Amino acid sequence: CPDCGRGFNRRSSLLVHQRSHLEQKPYICLDCPKSFTCSSQLIRHRQIHSEEKP
Repeated sequence: CPDCGRGFNRRSSLLVHQRSHLEQKPYICLDCPKSFTCSSQLIRHRQIHSEEKP
């Protein structure tokens, strides 16, 4: 990462990481005002709105 020096094996991982520096959170929960930098975080979060357990 040019901002913090952290290394990544995949370009896609770098791009997701760079969102944290830019405060970009394109994955938005439809049930509450929270938003996330990657889809897996949103999927995990959505479990609190349902009866599913990890």
